[in-house]
Amino acid sequence: MKKVYVGLILILTLILSSCSATDVIGKNSKKSFDKIYETSINNILFDSNKNRFVFTLPSNENFEWSKDFKDNKEDIVFEVDAKPFLDAGLNVNNLPEYITYKDNKLIFKFDLSDSSIKYDEKDGGKTFEDIIDKHRDLLGYHEELEHFGLKLAEGYKIEWAKDMDTNDKDIVFILNPQALRELGVDVEKVSGWTYTKMKEMDKEIELLLKPFDLK
Repeated sequence: MKKVYVGLILILTLILSSCSATDVIGKNSKKSFDKIYETSINNILFDSNKNRFVFTLPSNENFEWSKDFKDNKEDIVFEVDAKPFLDAGLNVNNLPEYITYKDNKLIFKFDLSDSSIKYDEKDGGKTFEDIIDKHRDLLGYHEELEHFGLKLAEGYKIEWAKDMDTNDKDIVFILNPQALRELGVDVEKVSGWTYTKMKEMDKEIELLLKPFDLK
């Protein structure tokens, strides 16, 4: 019986190792993000007050990721210009807990997990790699757009290009139109953002997105 048990453990170990070795999406998503990170290194810093890496995008909006998700409710953050949303009807008096309005910005805060992340305050790329490893179930690939994406809470998403040399949408913020609609936003009138519908599996989904070309 002991030999059978040991044999089963070895087989399981080999299966898990094989799955890890063939995880093309996981490996390539990290390589792609690393390239974006290295290209944009002058626009990324570690903010010790926030305990997050802050990636300032061309429109002066931020993509931020925490150095550790444990005991933290703001793992991933989008900080965007509030004016287009206010102009489109946003009621800031009724915001859910994950959205804050401050200093003419809308701050979307997403709690992914309570995982301990291996972080390096000098290398946000390595930290993001560990975020991908710890949240592999949230990672996907959109073949049509050639984007990797990490599903966030509340139906939101962050995407990045597989190859930024051939893609003009290097980083993409994806918001949940229905959630914003419930806050009074006419999602088809948010200046600088694109409202669209896409097929995902067998379902049609709504998206409000903003791409950033970093080249």
